[in-house]
Amino acid sequence: MADEFREVIHQTWIGRLVSSFKSVVIGLVFVAIGVVALFWNEGRAVKTAKGLHEGAAHVITVDPTVVTAPNEGALVHFTAQATTAQMLTDPAFSVSQPALKLRRKVEMYQWKETKSEKTEKNLGGSSTTNVTYSYEKLWSDHEIDSSKFKQPDHSNPDFTLPNQTWTADPISVAAFTLGRELADQINNFEAIPTPATSPSAPTVKGLPAGFAVKNGVYYSGADASKPQIGDVRVTLQMARPALISVVAQQRASMLVPMTTSQNTQIALLEMGSKDAKAMFATAQAANARLTWIIRLVGLIALWIGLCAIFSPLSTFADVIPFLGDLLSAGTAVMAGILAVGLGLIVIAVAWLTYRPLLGIGLIAVAVAGFIWLKKIGAAKKLAKATAAATTRDLTLAH
Repeated sequence: MADEFREVIHQTWIGRLVSSFKSVVIGLVFVAIGVVALFWNEGRAVKTAKGLHEGAAHVITVDPTVVTAPNEGALVHFTAQATTAQMLTDPAFSVSQPALKLRRKVEMYQWKETKSEKTEKNLGGSSTTNVTYSYEKLWSDHEIDSSKFKQPDHSNPDFTLPNQTWTADPISVAAFTLGRELADQINNFEAIPTPATSPSAPTVKGLPAGFAVKNGVYYSGADASKPQIGDVRVTLQMARPALISVVAQQRASMLVPMTTSQNTQIALLEMGSKDAKAMFATAQAANARLTWIIRLVGLIALWIGLCAIFSPLSTFADVIPFLGDLLSAGTAVMAGILAVGLGLIVIAVAWLTYRPLLGIGLIAVAVAGFIWLKKIGAAKKLAKATAAATTRDLTLAH
C-alpha cells in the first residue's frame, strides 16, 4: 500500500490571473519548440530516406571470408558469425565470459513519489486545489532523486553501483572487424546464470561487500523475499558470439559507417541472416516511425503552448466558474485547430525546402483549413446577430 500525503492550496482570482499571464511566456517557448522540432524533423526525415535509398542502390553483397581490395570504400553487405577472442570481465563481481558484450544491470529498491492534483473553481475566481502525494516502493534501474520529495522522510540512498556495459574489441566477422558504431548495435543479451542456479554458471571468486547470491541474482540486503529501501539486486548479462548481417562501408578490413551525399550515415546491423533489401526496408520503416513520433510531439508542444497563451482568457472568465469552464473548453479546441494548422504550415514550409511539390499541396490544405475556420466563426456571428434581431423584433411587436 502506497503512503499518501495531502495538502490544500488556496489561490485568489488575482493570483491565478497573474500566474496565467506568466504561463503565456511558457506557452511561447512551447510554440517555438514545436515549430523548430517540426521543421528540423522534416529535413532529417527526407535526408535519411534519400540517404537510405542511395545506399540501397549502391550496396553490394560480398564474400565475408575475403577482404577484396577493389571494394575499398564501397558499401558492402554480408552475413557471418560475429566472434571475439577477448574475455570480458566485470571486476566488481569477478565474473568473466568470452562474449561480444557483458552488461551489469543494477536495480535498487526505492521510494517513488507520484503527485496528483484536483482543482475546484470558486465563485469569484479563486480556486482550491487538493494535492495528493503518493509514495510507493519499487525496483528501479536508475537513481530516483528524493531530495525534492514533499515528504523528506521518504528518502533514497545513493546509487553507488553503476549500470555498465563492456564491449569486446575487436569483434571479428569472418575476415572483417566491426567498427564501434556497429558493435554498439549488438543486442542479443541473455542472463548469465548465478552459481546457485546452474552448474554451468561461472565461478565467483569474490563478491562486493554485502552481496550474496539469492533467488538467482546477486543481492545486497537482509531478505530478498522482503526487500527494504536501499536493497540492491544485480543481474549480469552477456551477448554471445552470433550470426549477424551487416551493411557498412569497407575500409581496409574495418566496417565503418558510410557518409551519403545527404550527409547521413549508413551503418546497419541486425541479428541473424537478413538480405540487404530487407535491412534497408527495416531502416526506412524505422525512419518513418521516428518521423511520425516527432511530428506528434511537435503538434502536442504547439497545442500546449497555444493553450497556455490563451489561458488568461479563461482565468478572467472564472469569476463565474461555469463561464470559465466553457471558455477553457472552447480555447482548448481552438488551440488544437490552430496547432494543427500551424503545424501543417511549418511542415509545408519545410517540404518547400526539401520536397517542393508536396509542400505546395500541404500549404493548400492548411490554407483551406484556416478559411473553413474563418467561415465557421462568421457563421456563428451571423447566427448570433440573427437571433438578437429576432428577439428585438418580437419585443417591439409586443
